[in-house]
Amino acid sequence: MSSSPPITRAAEPQPGTPAAFAEAWESFFVAVRRARGRASRGQGGLTLSQLNLLRALEEHGERPVGLVAEAAEVAGATATRMLDGLEREGLVTRRPSVEDRRVVMVALTDRSSSRSARLWTRSVARSSSG
Repeated sequence: MSSSPPITRAAEPQPGTPAAFAEAWESFFVAVRRARGRASRGQGGLTLSQLNLLRALEEHGERPVGLVAEAAEVAGATATRMLDGLEREGLVTRRPSVEDRRVVMVALTDRSSSRSARLWTRSVARSSSG
C-alpha cells in the first residue's frame, strides 16, 4: 500500500504585495462574472459568455469546440459546459468531425439565430444602461 504525498496549499501572498493585489483583483472579476451570469439567467436570458459562443458560431459557422471557445474567450472545458446547456435549449448541435473523430463540431440550429440576435441586443442595451 503506497501512501500519497500530502496535499499542500500554496502559501497565501503577504498583504500589500503585488501578488496579494493580483489575487484580490482576479477574485473580484470572478465575482463580477458570476453576478452578471446570475442576473441574466434570472431575467430568462442567456449569460454573456453563452451569447459570445453563439455570436462566434453566427460569424464563422460550424466550428470545432476549441475554436468556438477561443473566439468567445473562455476555456475549452468552460465552453463544453456552456454548450451542454445551449444544446439542451435546442440552440446548438454537436457532432464528431468527419476528418478527426476526436474533434467535436458545433453548429447553430435554425432556432438559435433569431433568439441569440434578440438576446444579444437586449443584453447590450441592458449593460450600456447601467
